[in-house]
Amino acid sequence: MRVELAIVTGARTPQHLSSRGRAATPGDYPSGDWLKMRFHISILVVLISTFPTLVSAADANGYTAQYECRSGGPDCNVDVAGLTQQACQQTITTSDSASTISSKINGGSQFICVQPGDYTGIGTISITASGSSGARKVLRYYRPGDSDDQPWNQTSSGNQAKMSEIELTGNYWIVHRLTLPSNTHSGLARFYVTGANNILNRILVEGPGGTDACQSGVNFQASGNVLQNSVVRDARRCTTGSPVAVSLENGDNLRVINNEISNWCEHQIQVGQNNIPSSAGTVVENNDLYLTLLLDRSRLRGAKRRRSMSFVSHCVLPF
Repeated sequence: MRVELAIVTGARTPQHLSSRGRAATPGDYPSGDWLKMRFHISILVVLISTFPTLVSAADANGYTAQYECRSGGPDCNVDVAGLTQQACQQTITTSDSASTISSKINGGSQFICVQPGDYTGIGTISITASGSSGARKVLRYYRPGDSDDQPWNQTSSGNQAKMSEIELTGNYWIVHRLTLPSNTHSGLARFYVTGANNILNRILVEGPGGTDACQSGVNFQASGNVLQNSVVRDARRCTTGSPVAVSLENGDNLRVINNEISNWCEHQIQVGQNNIPSSAGTVVENNDLYLTLLLDRSRLRGAKRRRSMSFVSHCVLPF
């Protein structure tokens, strides 16, 4: 059984800005000739009979997500902000080999930091070790003088920590502020999670580079996993498959909270898959889903066509 979430209502400020406590400005949007079409999705996949009292201040839109993992959270009381500020016990740099990176991540340290740089040449980063509910392991971005900026705001400064693909088979991890930039890596998904009870927080996941490259964004295959406060974007149409931005294929009690999913031309959020039961207890809350239209100057040739603007969606395959 496959359940696709397709209800959208109301235009809002992009969540990755409002969750940080400020309203959007024109400079926050991608550059170029864009016609913005923004939609808000706030769907509970299961009916909730009682609503706990909110313990966190509302965002710039006056809304506080009930299911975000945070200190004192009514549904997920995990101090993500505090744990991701702990001192680095291991630090990964671009001078490290693939085997050194693996040993730093999967060794005995709890807090592992990743300095800015391009790690995509290493290929898939495998996270196999596990933490526990009382001692979560953390893989997080770090640089000297770190201003806690978002990975989608680090492009011009060259400060991103870029990885081609992450496969997480361990349990009880927090992965924080890493970037999976657009490329044509051939794996099933950019971030593939088969371990349980992991939190992906403030990450940037971009679709495969080029046209007709079929690869999903984030794929959950086990219970208790959370994607929150993140951006998943930019995948063109695919003729040989149907890549999903956020695919909740297997497991119960999954969470997709406070994310922005833009210009993903196949399914944005999908729960379950064919012949697999729906994921009990799953919640999708307070996400922004939108497409932009690109001004197509190639269609402005000729006197008549110059009199009107011509727009094409990112989701149309080129001829």
